Amino acid sequence: METEPGISHLTTFEAQKIRAKPNDTMSEPTDLTPLQAREIVLDIAEGKGWVEQRIRNKTDPDTLRLLRTIEKIREDLGDAVEKIARDIGSRKARFILEMIQNAEDNKFTKTSKMPSISFQVFPDRIIVECNEDGFILENVQSICRTGRSSKKASRGGYIGEKGIGFKSVFQVASKVHIQSNAFSFSFRYDGGSTSDEKLGIVTPIPEDEVLPRHEWPLTRMTLTTLDSISYDELVDEFNNIPDNLLLFLSTLEELKITIHGRGQTTSVTTFQKTEEAGAGMVKLIKTVENPDDRNASDVTVTQYRIVKRELSDLPIDRVRPDIHECEVVLAFPVENGHPLISPQNVFAFLPIRSFGFSFLIQADFIVEASRQDVVDSPRNKAILNGVAEAFRDAVLEFCSVDSPLRYQWMRYLPATEGRDSFWTVLSSSIVRLLREECILFPYMSSEARKPHQLRILPTTHVDTEGLPLFQDLSDHPMYLLLSYQSTDIKILGEAFGIRKIGDDLMYKRIESDLGNRHSRMMTTQAEDVWHGLAADLIMSMCSRRPYLRERFTTLPLIPLMDGSWASSADQEIYFPSQNGVAIPADLVDTVHPSALKIGSREKLFTELGVLPCSPEFVVERIWNAYLTRGGASDLSSSKAHLSYLYWNNEDIQHPGYHIIWVYDDENKKVTSRRKVIYFQSDHQYSAKQLLKATAHPRNPARTFPACLVPFLHSGYMDLFPTSTRRGEVSWQDWLEKSLGVRHVPRLKSDGGSLSQEFRHIIARQPQMLVGTLKEYWDVYQVDMAAPISHAISQADVVCSGSRTLRKLGSTYMPLPFLKDKVQALGVSRGFPFLEIGVDLEAHNLRRSWIFLEEFGVGFGDDLAFYIEVVRQHENLTQRPWDTTAQENIIKSYEAIADHRTENDTEWLRQVFDDDDVSLILHPKAFSPNSNNPSWTDIRSCVWQGPEDILDREPLALVPQYKNNENISHFFTQVLGIKDANWEDYIRVLSTLKGDSENSTTAQGITEKVLRLYYLLSKVDHVEDQSAIRAIFEEESLVYIPDTDRRWFPPSSCLWDSPVPIDGNAIIVHSYTEDLKGFFVESLGVSPATLEKLVLELELLAERNPPVEKVKQLIWAINAKKPEKGDLDPLLEAIFLPVNVFDVDSQRFTTVLRSARTDFAIIDNLPIARNFEREQEAKFLDFALEEVLQLDLFLKALNLEDRYISMITYEETACADGGEEDRRLTSKFRERAHELLRCAFFYQSPMAKTDPQSLYHLLLNTSIRRSDEISTKHTLCLGSEDIQVYVPTGYIHIAEEGNFLQVFVPLNNKHRELCYLRNLPQALTILLQIDLSARNIIQKVLTSSVLVLEDLLDAEGIGKIQSVPPPRRNGEQHDDYYDDDEDGEEGEEEVLSHEEATANSPIPTPQSAPLRGRAAVGIWNSPSRSSSPMVHYQDTPAGSQFSESNARVSLSPDRHLSRSPTPEQANFGRSAGYIRLLNHVIRMSIRFVFPHHDTVPQVGNGEIHHGFNHEDAFGVRSQGQISHDIKIGAAGELFVFEILSSLLSNPEANFGRENWKSGIRNEVTVHPKYSNMQPWLGAETADIVFSDSQSILTGILVRLGYLDEIWMGASPRYFIEVKTTTGECDDRFFMSNSQFLRMQCMALTAGRIAAEVYIIFRVYNLTKDSIDVRIYVDPEAYRRSNNLVFDAQSWAVRRRA
Repeated sequence: METEPGISHLTTFEAQKIRAKPNDTMSEPTDLTPLQAREIVLDIAEGKGWVEQRIRNKTDPDTLRLLRTIEKIREDLGDAVEKIARDIGSRKARFILEMIQNAEDNKFTKTSKMPSISFQVFPDRIIVECNEDGFILENVQSICRTGRSSKKASRGGYIGEKGIGFKSVFQVASKVHIQSNAFSFSFRYDGGSTSDEKLGIVTPIPEDEVLPRHEWPLTRMTLTTLDSISYDELVDEFNNIPDNLLLFLSTLEELKITIHGRGQTTSVTTFQKTEEAGAGMVKLIKTVENPDDRNASDVTVTQYRIVKRELSDLPIDRVRPDIHECEVVLAFPVENGHPLISPQNVFAFLPIRSFGFSFLIQADFIVEASRQDVVDSPRNKAILNGVAEAFRDAVLEFCSVDSPLRYQWMRYLPATEGRDSFWTVLSSSIVRLLREECILFPYMSSEARKPHQLRILPTTHVDTEGLPLFQDLSDHPMYLLLSYQSTDIKILGEAFGIRKIGDDLMYKRIESDLGNRHSRMMTTQAEDVWHGLAADLIMSMCSRRPYLRERFTTLPLIPLMDGSWASSADQEIYFPSQNGVAIPADLVDTVHPSALKIGSREKLFTELGVLPCSPEFVVERIWNAYLTRGGASDLSSSKAHLSYLYWNNEDIQHPGYHIIWVYDDENKKVTSRRKVIYFQSDHQYSAKQLLKATAHPRNPARTFPACLVPFLHSGYMDLFPTSTRRGEVSWQDWLEKSLGVRHVPRLKSDGGSLSQEFRHIIARQPQMLVGTLKEYWDVYQVDMAAPISHAISQADVVCSGSRTLRKLGSTYMPLPFLKDKVQALGVSRGFPFLEIGVDLEAHNLRRSWIFLEEFGVGFGDDLAFYIEVVRQHENLTQRPWDTTAQENIIKSYEAIADHRTENDTEWLRQVFDDDDVSLILHPKAFSPNSNNPSWTDIRSCVWQGPEDILDREPLALVPQYKNNENISHFFTQVLGIKDANWEDYIRVLSTLKGDSENSTTAQGITEKVLRLYYLLSKVDHVEDQSAIRAIFEEESLVYIPDTDRRWFPPSSCLWDSPVPIDGNAIIVHSYTEDLKGFFVESLGVSPATLEKLVLELELLAERNPPVEKVKQLIWAINAKKPEKGDLDPLLEAIFLPVNVFDVDSQRFTTVLRSARTDFAIIDNLPIARNFEREQEAKFLDFALEEVLQLDLFLKALNLEDRYISMITYEETACADGGEEDRRLTSKFRERAHELLRCAFFYQSPMAKTDPQSLYHLLLNTSIRRSDEISTKHTLCLGSEDIQVYVPTGYIHIAEEGNFLQVFVPLNNKHRELCYLRNLPQALTILLQIDLSARNIIQKVLTSSVLVLEDLLDAEGIGKIQSVPPPRRNGEQHDDYYDDDEDGEEGEEEVLSHEEATANSPIPTPQSAPLRGRAAVGIWNSPSRSSSPMVHYQDTPAGSQFSESNARVSLSPDRHLSRSPTPEQANFGRSAGYIRLLNHVIRMSIRFVFPHHDTVPQVGNGEIHHGFNHEDAFGVRSQGQISHDIKIGAAGELFVFEILSSLLSNPEANFGRENWKSGIRNEVTVHPKYSNMQPWLGAETADIVFSDSQSILTGILVRLGYLDEIWMGASPRYFIEVKTTTGECDDRFFMSNSQFLRMQCMALTAGRIAAEVYIIFRVYNLTKDSIDVRIYVDPEAYRRSNNLVFDAQSWAVRRRA
């Protein structure tokens, strides 16, 4: 697609016209042109105060005053985007959802594909593509402002809200390039704080790159990521996109995320959604694929139970002024029917964020601008009430079905705390609604009850089998069904206030059990764990209800030694007490168990007495408390726990410490095994000081937050005096060693990367970084891995004498000698000397700070040192510019050159080619009139070149450069600055093209273009010429001044043309002959190509053209030798001149018709003359000689079946019985045995079935002469048959009983023609054998019987054992033409043998009956295959034309097939092809794989014995595709057999499955391959083989095709076979896809590849010298010109 010129090149009048009607083209996105789109962007940008750089560069007072005014306006406008700039600093992943939000709200009416959005994440950019309709004016205006959206609301709501929206992309990007159909513009904002920088968020900047038209509709956004953005973190953000993102989207159908790794494997993540109709279930499928390994895909499936509720009469809101309805959808994640509990997002079609709910909420909430929360509004509150009702509906639905959800739905209940005020009411609303519903099931009952009617039976009340420890009271049951799990019961208790069963009630049930004679307490074995559970229950009841303790003492709970049960009230039981540190009161009750086997019973008995505990017991209780019961409940309890452990547990490394948590300074519970905990200290380099909140360096009103790490609560520090030691360990040492509390800020995280603490120091306290490293270097150097060292080296630090920060790795120590060198080179300030706060001598600095070398801090004047000096020169603008300053820079260059080594070359080129800074002093800076320096880079200069035409500065013009050998070598050899070349000329030419459409005069352009063309014409390198041609084509750089368009691609140019071609420029009129070589040879401009002529004819046909002009173009196209497919565009065009009969004028006239209409083509004039007066006949208006010349043109149009010889058939008859010629009859019968041998050899079904009967039929044949043979000609023109009767004919064959009658002409001349031509053809058809047999049959009929046996033996036609030959007299002689009975012999001229054997086979249907006899047909009609007869015809004898004609009409009886099958018609040809395949297989066995240097042999010219080309392949002119396919398949078989032999090792795994050619089925006629199925898969090459065992690769290495480095490699080979029956040097053809695949698989020297492309050139196919030439990596042969490619058709030939 050609790119329209930019708006900047319009005239003022044109621009005003576009601006005057902006809305005329805005109705559809695809209606806009790039020109109009660019003007829209410019208008909006100018409305934001944006000024082009060329205006900013002006220095006149008026312009400066105007710029200052605009600057003030932009400062005021900057306040409008202040909030956006602040919001951009929020969570980075927000921009991903914002992009998906925009895509969901888009329209997709123009695309034929599913609505989709894709992200491609690269290390330096993100490409977002969406196939939406595209931008219009309203969209561009909307994206350039805030508070308003161009998206329309609907009943279902929409995702977009005013606010940050699209601008969130600047959270990660400094530039966003938007390409949407015709639009191309960008926004730029790198986080700057000035108003002008902030306005970059909403100020569009026009860009030149417009999407090609064929890609529309498409919106592509390219985000150039900020340098400060960590690529790994960005990838994590994409990887952390919720798997349920598509759950509630209604428009987008596909989301794809492709991560292009930096040193890692690329991955593709696809999200899909499926629904089960009527089941309320939705399945989300997330697929993560590795394109390099399709077997490594990871599929994640999540299921959701969906419940919906419609809401109406919602409060009016200004954001949704006309929408009063809303659908609430709740999605409950399930896994195997069970709730899957994890924090879920709240959706407003896209995720807002998680508010802690375990189910997903989707509703049309009005959200904040950042989309991270909903607005607290009446409408949203009403929706929230609807959410509660929908939850109620869901619970009732769950309870109605016997599934796990019936007993586990409460897991979805939202917690009541931890949320903001808006969401807090949801929990209470849900609970309020559910309180009044029967949603819980009691124990031993199937009827649900309301929550307040039941009591929870805690786990302490049930046994190990889940049954109640004590049975419920039968008259008043209250137990909650035990199917509810303990965690679920806890939720129910908290939500509905369902109380656990009261201790008083439980006491009654225990008392009832003990009073029952079947008491479970008294009948259960003492060792049973049930007693432990019962004891725990009773103890807990006593703990909660102290008064029950006294009552329990009255119950018989204690078994005595005599087997009786007693109560503790009857007697006292004591256990010895233990002395030690106070036991934590929250862990050990005041009562303890007695000394029984079950520990819980000991506690129960202790509860009934008073017993002491050992320290070990208490310590164990502490571990259990943290493991099972949540640990300490408050700070006081925690202090008691730690104190007890410090004093009583001597094992500091005890594993129990891993589960202990402590309180931090915010009274939050933390554990050192999950988070790093720090001591609090006011030391300068303590964690508290280094990680605290800091003031913003440029805005004191702002504060950077502190690093969120926990600090140990100060209450722990005074538990023990500092002098206290327990096990020789102080209190603080114990905290550090046992619980991991730290003093030193952590350097690396558990994963090995830089810790968040150290990242905080780097980011927020750069002035403390170096001191921190020095303070803790002894600790840090142990963990100093390469990634961490590199990260620290990239940290910003403070440099002396500078307010700006520099990367630590780019700074230098302020050593005195380095300061002197900097001063000597003219850099007085700004050099990045590290600020270390001291001014020591060099040896002190080095000794104290030498560890900084680890991070790249410079200690010497190395190469990087002098590069930095040049950078400082480039930065110094406020200084006098004189020769001294120039000399200092020259000296700096010399120092760089002196310190350079060969290994530094590539790095130096990168430094001097940096986009951010230019380090080459511009030649104009040396001008005497220069007041300040200017700089350039490598890409903006050349070394030598023409001065007055280039857009790059020639450095050699500066004497200080050119005459300084050191510097000139540095610029040319080190930096690689080259002399001007063709690429520079091309670039200038492109610039001139743009200038020609603006202000430069045409004359000036012409002169410069001409000069550039002459410069380019001197380029003689083939690859350079190819590149020039490609650029000229892409950018349309051929300049034709005398045309409206003026600039053309070479493909739209012709050096000269016989006819004018619309849309193509003729070059010869604009340039002299001496540039013809440049245009024709270098640019590929040629006379009119076939494609152009075809297109011109196609367009001409639409304009009712004159016939002569059409014929002129037809002849021009025919001269280009078109092939099949070349003329397909003309198949429907009306351009063919056809003669039709005009009824009004009563004469034939020429009209234009399409190739689809019915007409005939005259390829046989005598046949045509039979129909020349038939009004229904329609003929192509070309004479016979013209038709012959137009053969290629007609075949390319697929008109071969219109030849009159192919669509005309004849029927013969004989009006009388004729006169039998006994001599001819005798001669025929004498040859009956030879005719039988021919029939048998060519596999006649008659001969194969019953050769004796056929022999008798031939022996009973009689030859009858007659002049009453007549012919009826039929022209099949479409559905209409036109018939003409001619009273002449050559032959008629009829069968009567077991006798065959052959009617031949009475005239000698006609009869001789009959025997030479018509009779052999008729017999081949009668015998149902291949027509190629007619030549040998003719010889049998016309040769002496003396030579017949030798003749047949020489032709390889064997004898028939079952039918012996007749005995003959050795002297026997005969001559068919010794006939003196006809007196007309002298009246007619005898035809030559060549004329007589010519034939014109045509299709014929049925024949007419002859006096009761049936006529036998000759099968030869593809168009009338259903007819039982087919005939062939020449021209009739005795007509007004000079050519003769004979006709054969044979009639089958019940013994002969009335409709020969295709197999019968082609069996002779198949036999020939099978013989050839036998030859190919046999020769493959003898084949020796040639060496790389082997010269292709020249064929010996000896055709394989017994080979007949037409028998094997058919006649090429009658079926070129079939003919060529058979040759190709035979060549592929040859290569396949060779490779099968080479790769016969089973480990090679080579077989027919590797033969992936669509034509391989051709060889299935051979018995060896008869069971091989056709290849139906995709065809990438003829043979595809993965050489996993390196067998083929080893062969290719040994024979010189591949280098030694390939030995052992296992690439995949793509083998293309190109076959010819001729020599190796004959050209072959490649398709465009084959050519592209060849180039894509081109090999790189010195490297192995995964895929290798090979061409096997099979030649001399039909000869005994059949051979193969092998081209491994044919692209290399093309580049070296060893294979010459024709670019028009990809015809390939070997270089001579």
